[in-house]
Amino acid sequence: MLQIIREEKHWLAVHKPAGLIVERNPFESPTVEEWVAGYLSQSVRQPFVGVVHRLDKPVSGVLLFAKRRSALRRLHTAFRLRQVRKRYLAVVFGTPPAARGTLTHWLKRSVDRKRSVEATRGEKGATPCQLRWRILQQHEQLYLLEVQPLSGRFHQIRIQLALAQMPIVGDAAYGSTIAWQKGQIALHAWQLHFPYPDTQQWHAVACLPKGEKWATWQLGHRP
Repeated sequence: MLQIIREEKHWLAVHKPAGLIVERNPFESPTVEEWVAGYLSQSVRQPFVGVVHRLDKPVSGVLLFAKRRSALRRLHTAFRLRQVRKRYLAVVFGTPPAARGTLTHWLKRSVDRKRSVEATRGEKGATPCQLRWRILQQHEQLYLLEVQPLSGRFHQIRIQLALAQMPIVGDAAYGSTIAWQKGQIALHAWQLHFPYPDTQQWHAVACLPKGEKWATWQLGHRP
């Protein structure tokens, strides 16, 4: 069942479950886009469903959709201009070097375009990526981090934490040897803070992760 976090005249935010892809796909169903279309069709005969941004299939969290083409253009612009602030929760294995830090890498897509790989400055296809992280909690050898990507590249959080010797639990594609929930990794898009250009008003939407593994952490009280 699709969980609506917040709905406004021009957009709505939903809680994407881990294990689902975002966009319609002839080889896989259901998708989050299909669910949103079904929800909107209850009140509009032919609803417009605009995918504003994406989350990887094994990632859960806040996902934004536009209900009008004009809104989709404006929200795409806000993402392109890096006006959108994102916060994630990630459970990692590996001892962080400090209580907080910033990671900077040059990354590019792999030859098969299914992964990101580390690159060097000036290398063809390489782009600079940066994120901030801080420790929220520790449980045995695992750490719960708050992560703020300052750029928006393919698999950026996943590979940057792995390169820092802090792979996300369950993310075997980037070096994790510890299992998480089936079909999922321990990465959740927790908060989204963005401007809506028509009114210049800022909006904040958030949702906490669900599932037995996440229940280990005290998620109801974030500093």
